[in-house]
Amino acid sequence: MLKILIVDDEIILRKGLSKSISKVKDFVVAGEAGDGLQALKLIEEVEPDVVITDIRMPNMDGKELVQVLSEKYPELKKVVISGFEDFTYVRHTMKNGAVDYLLKPVEDDKLYALLKEIQESIRMDKKKKDEFIDHNIKLNESFPILKDRFLHGVLTAGQPYESSEDIARKLNYYGINFTPEDRFTLLFISIDNY
Repeated sequence: MLKILIVDDEIILRKGLSKSISKVKDFVVAGEAGDGLQALKLIEEVEPDVVITDIRMPNMDGKELVQVLSEKYPELKKVVISGFEDFTYVRHTMKNGAVDYLLKPVEDDKLYALLKEIQESIRMDKKKKDEFIDHNIKLNESFPILKDRFLHGVLTAGQPYESSEDIARKLNYYGINFTPEDRFTLLFISIDNY
C-alpha cells in the first residue's frame, strides 16, 4: 500500500486529488495539508511514502518543502504539481530531489502511472535493502570462520600473502591487534598417520 500526503492550499484541487487517488486500491491518502509547514507536522504522524505538493503556497511553498524533505527525509519520494508558468520553480525542485512533476490540471492516468512507477521503485529499493541486510547477517555469521581460516593460512604458510602490509591489513580487518612489543610462542603439532 502506497501512502500519499497531498499538499496544496487550493482545497478543491486537494480534495479532487485525494478522491482520485483513493479510487486505486494500492494507494491510500494518508493525509492532506494546506502548506509546507502543515505538511512537515503531518509527516511525523502519517509517515507517507510519497508527498505530492503544489509549488505556490503560503507560509512554506513547495520549493522550500521539497528542499527540507530532501534533507530530513531523503528516502521520501516527492512529486511536484504546478502550472506551466512555474517551470523555473519546478526545475529547482527537481534538482533538490523531486522525482517528477505534473502540470495542473492533473490528469488521472498520468498521476496513476507515476504513482505506480514510484511504488515499484520503493519496492525495488526495499528489496535491495533487505538483500544488503541479509548479506551482512551472513557475513557476520561467517566472520569467525573466515578469521580462523586466515590465521590458519598465515601460521601454516598455506595462504600466500604479498607483503607484511597485506597481513597487517587483514589482521586489522579481523580485529587482531599485535604490537611490536607482543611476544608469542607458537606450537604447531601435526599427527602422522591420523
